[in-house]
Amino acid sequence: MEPTGRVDLQQQPKSHPQIAPSPSQPMRPRRWLKFFLAAAILILVGIAMLPQIVAWSPLRHDLPRSRLKGFEGGIRVGSASLSWWGPTVLNDLELDAPDGKPFCRVRQVTEDCTVWGSLFRRTEPLHVLIEDPQLTVVLRDDGSNVEDAFGPVLAHPGHVLRQRTSKVTGAIVRIVDPATGAETNYQNGSVDAVSDAEDGSANRISVRAESIDSQPAANVELAARWPSRNSNGAAASRELSLRAVDLPLAGTEPLIRRLGSDVSLSGTVSGHVDCNSTGPPDDSHSQAMTGVWELKCHNLRIRSPSRIGTETLSPGPTDFRGRVTRAGLNIRIEDLHIKTDFSQIDGGIAILLDDSPAMPDAGGSATASSPKDLDLLGELDLVALTRLLPQSLGLREGAELKEGRVRFEIASRTEQSAPRWNGRLETSRIAALFGGEEVAWDQPLDVSFAAHRNRGRLEIDSIESQSDVFTLRGQATDSGLHLEAGCDLAKLATRLGQFVKTDGVELQGTLAAAADFTRDPAGDLVIESRGTAENLILRRQITRMIERRAGDLQPAIESAPPDPRSGAPPTVAPRNRKEMNSQRKAERQARQEARRRERIAHRQANQIVEIPVQEWQTVWTEPRFELTCQTRVDFSRRRLDITRLNVTSDGFQLRGTGSIAEIPSRCMLDLGGEIECDAERLVERVREVVGPFVHIAGHDTRQFSITGPLRGGPS
Repeated sequence: MEPTGRVDLQQQPKSHPQIAPSPSQPMRPRRWLKFFLAAAILILVGIAMLPQIVAWSPLRHDLPRSRLKGFEGGIRVGSASLSWWGPTVLNDLELDAPDGKPFCRVRQVTEDCTVWGSLFRRTEPLHVLIEDPQLTVVLRDDGSNVEDAFGPVLAHPGHVLRQRTSKVTGAIVRIVDPATGAETNYQNGSVDAVSDAEDGSANRISVRAESIDSQPAANVELAARWPSRNSNGAAASRELSLRAVDLPLAGTEPLIRRLGSDVSLSGTVSGHVDCNSTGPPDDSHSQAMTGVWELKCHNLRIRSPSRIGTETLSPGPTDFRGRVTRAGLNIRIEDLHIKTDFSQIDGGIAILLDDSPAMPDAGGSATASSPKDLDLLGELDLVALTRLLPQSLGLREGAELKEGRVRFEIASRTEQSAPRWNGRLETSRIAALFGGEEVAWDQPLDVSFAAHRNRGRLEIDSIESQSDVFTLRGQATDSGLHLEAGCDLAKLATRLGQFVKTDGVELQGTLAAAADFTRDPAGDLVIESRGTAENLILRRQITRMIERRAGDLQPAIESAPPDPRSGAPPTVAPRNRKEMNSQRKAERQARQEARRRERIAHRQANQIVEIPVQEWQTVWTEPRFELTCQTRVDFSRRRLDITRLNVTSDGFQLRGTGSIAEIPSRCMLDLGGEIECDAERLVERVREVVGPFVHIAGHDTRQFSITGPLRGGPS
């Protein structure tokens, strides 16, 4: 091939054979590093996203239980936001009471505590923000759904001691009374609370709300301070402050029913109450307390079916203010003022039961100076009260009360460093107009007493009464106090019958009682009491239906009027046979009609009818009834021990012992012993009540036991 004169400098690249790695050849370190890095990144991302994954999963419904240990109801969380280093947010939280019904809904709950802090920093301060909660409270006589739900939470022992700051905004509270169906609603509620501070500072809470059931809207504010668990118990201080403006009283009925009362209130109250106390919480005798209050009630209405029936008591504008100080067992009430349309109380009283005269002043500090003298005066206008409650007081129909006042006065003095008390209860002349004539009771009741303290004990110097119905005498003895009282029931019924309705009840007999008050070596009060009733007769007027002949009730029965269709026989002599036959026929018909009417009148006279008859029925007769009892009062334990109880009557005898505990809250009675009963004699004494056909015979002695609360529950 001939050369072309050009040189090709480009050369073809050399090819090298590719060697594929064998399956048994290990991977290079760079590949392993990439794999571990990818796995580590996935694990870190999973750990970082784990809180939010929990928030997305059904586990979010159990997140509130870490703060509500012991909560037994259901919990639902709409959505949640969790982070290792960010705040915890729960949205649309809903709580159920133990009965399964929802009672609390919260739009949002925010905690500044992170997931890391919840797991590893459980003692750090916790800040909680609760926004727009809606709370439904169903009140019962024995509690509420909120107490049922949060009771186990408060009693749970697993709570960690830490400082908590809670803030609630935009709260709406609905209080329901299922017994009456009434509702009380509050809005714009807010709560600021700090508890269990690490530095020992006091716990504090502030609550504010507006009632939407009144116009204008009522405001209520409550603030409280109490010792934290890190504070010094010996210098514990507690404060309570309440402010109210036109607060409706209609929602207080369920709370009053818990005290065993059927009183219901309506109207509004405005004012303030401030209380503070210092001292160890476990020793009430060492506590010092000061309280100041001033309340005004408007349009107040009081209802109580068990006491005033269907009537409503309207006392008018009511003012209630005063100041109380307490040091141990010593109590002073000063600047007391109670004013209604029918009563007024002013002044103060000192109840000094401790040897130390030191009392705290208004600022809470104790002073060792001799306490000043105080006078407490009160007056009740019976005329105004009967106008407000004419039916409940039982005023006789047609009677109008014109005079009547009840006054009392109690004075506390300090003589030779020893406190003394003098008091008097006086009822003025009672007069009323009845049937145009005046009836009066000139000396209803006048009681006076004098007492003092001697070597730490309260001693009554004298008790006297002046009345034409009651007798009351008392005098101090070497061992204590002796009291005697008596009453003539017949005179009492006669006097009361002049003013109130007692026509349907008759009382006869006399009552007498005596008591001796002494102290045993342990310092407890021992009471020996005796009571007797002689010639007691209790009768009541009843209405009974009896059967009688109608003819006996109306002996002169008027004959029935003649029937206009039956004409009288003619007086003109008949002129022919036809007129004679017509006249005889008319006479026969008249005689038949007369006999028919006579038979009807006879049947009506023999008919049996029921008529009401009023008569007196003897409910109980008692030739002699005697009761003796020995009791011991332990004030520290709020307990009364019945060491001996004997009741003796005609055909009946009781012997027993027992106690009454938890005085004055529930008054738990525990009484037992034996009863000896003659059934035949007892039935004969109530024969008019049980009737003539009941006969019981027998004489037996049996053991008995009575237990249960006397107040606040079924006996």
